[in-house]
Amino acid sequence: MKNLKEKLKILYGSKADEAHQELTKIISQYKKKNAKKSTNSDPIFSEKDVMLICYADHVQESGVKTLQTMRLFLRKYAKGIINRVHFLPFFDHSEFDIGFSVKNYNKVHEDYGDWEDIKKIGEDFSFMFDLVLNHASIQGDIANKQLAGDKNYKDFFLILDEKIDTAKVFRPRTHPLFTEVSTKDGKKYAWTTFSEDQVDWNFKNPKVLIEMIKTLLLYFENGAQAIRLDAVAYIWKKLGTACFDLEECHIVVQIFRDVFRECEPRAWAIAETVLPHEKNIEYLGNGQNESHFVYNFALETLLLHTFLEADTSVANEFFDRISNDFSEETSILNLSVSHDGLHVIPAKGVLNNKQMMAVAKDCEKKGAKVLYRTLEGGKGKTEPYELNISYPSAIEGVEKYLASQAIQLALKGVPLIYLNNLIGAENWSEGVKKLGYSRAINRQKFDYKTLVKTLRSKNSRQAKIYTGYKKLLKIRTSEPLFSPSANQNILEIDKRVLAIHRSSRSKNLIALTNVSDNMIELSSVKIKNILDKEKAINIIDNSKINIKDKIRLHPYSIMWLK
Repeated sequence: MKNLKEKLKILYGSKADEAHQELTKIISQYKKKNAKKSTNSDPIFSEKDVMLICYADHVQESGVKTLQTMRLFLRKYAKGIINRVHFLPFFDHSEFDIGFSVKNYNKVHEDYGDWEDIKKIGEDFSFMFDLVLNHASIQGDIANKQLAGDKNYKDFFLILDEKIDTAKVFRPRTHPLFTEVSTKDGKKYAWTTFSEDQVDWNFKNPKVLIEMIKTLLLYFENGAQAIRLDAVAYIWKKLGTACFDLEECHIVVQIFRDVFRECEPRAWAIAETVLPHEKNIEYLGNGQNESHFVYNFALETLLLHTFLEADTSVANEFFDRISNDFSEETSILNLSVSHDGLHVIPAKGVLNNKQMMAVAKDCEKKGAKVLYRTLEGGKGKTEPYELNISYPSAIEGVEKYLASQAIQLALKGVPLIYLNNLIGAENWSEGVKKLGYSRAINRQKFDYKTLVKTLRSKNSRQAKIYTGYKKLLKIRTSEPLFSPSANQNILEIDKRVLAIHRSSRSKNLIALTNVSDNMIELSSVKIKNILDKEKAINIIDNSKINIKDKIRLHPYSIMWLK
């Protein structure tokens, strides 16, 4: 692998040669074991790519392994409209952070099932798995060996003899950075960025990187065709810095990309970095050497702002600015919410503080828990950094909600859809009381029979949302102009209407979304000139639309014109 040794030398100095030999060996072994006879020269993504985000126990039945129930649910309600599933961590884990405090990276949690259950779901869907890079459970196998003094696992985790000055370290949580732990040699201090149970790996030890690459290859063998490099911006620690988003983090991503290229060249490497867009997109590297995708976390709050103000001005500028940020091998994952809620900080620089505060206050009225932080040097001024609310509760009304999701589907990139969004699940307030943390509001799990009954009840709000979503997805995934490779241009026609022009090889599509509750007569001059005709087809319902002079848009209506 070209330049792999040089990258390892930057990270590990004199230890690089040994690390390089070990990595070369395990990659060679993988390739021999998993030899591919055919090659595919098609693009690695297309309009058919839509990813569903869910837990391995998101839909449940009493007495049944949850992956078996998930297979049943996904085949009924996702197959044919969604081709990829991102199962949030389903490995053996502690009770902390719902899966992200991994005890054993190689084992499926016994409540969910086993690798065979995963492979059966893989008969119908392609997978994304999480590689939880920054930390693991202090209760885990390797952590216990280090605490017990096993020399083979010395320095795998950041466990220090004494607390050190970490005043400059960037913190995503408010709990103490160090957690006291008992070891064979007495009391020590574990570096715990995310919770007292989640101790950070020591990536300055090359054996940790090798361990993670072995895990990556195991996930490939078990069907993963996309890997989320979870919390990758935190993995490298350098005292005197923020220990966040350092250059070494990018080098580690580059090494992973080398492994992808050698072992599974059509699999997606995805850097999960909750950063403002300009920093986030740096994890695409030069378009060939780092991740294939980053997350469009700014979209989450931006959509709420757009519908709250019935004004596309800010969205127009942002979408237009990022339209050409990608190479043939890179793109962006568009999502409106995740299991963590809405990340506000990535929208900083897109929205100003006043706009972000307006969104936060509106969400609070709708039952959200809004997390604020004090601005540096702000003399008590605060800004929201996370909104804990379900998206169907944040954007009320079926038509209005579906209009917000239609924008996500029409934008350049690959849509990510959280399961609760697909089925229109509203705030789970009783879950917050039951579980004791605010993120539970959007983490409701569902009884299979009850959920199916709800989705079959045509008059239920959830059924209306699912049915509408399903219709949009069927059309989206059959339209090549929605490929991530197709061009994107934003048209400014009326501030109440988002107009997205997608094009490829002289073919054109214009996606119109009315973000207001007004009936709008829209000037069609730009649209008519682009489509070069006086009548267009709205592919959502195959109706003919006269675009000679004006286009009439009902409140929150959607048109995809060809």
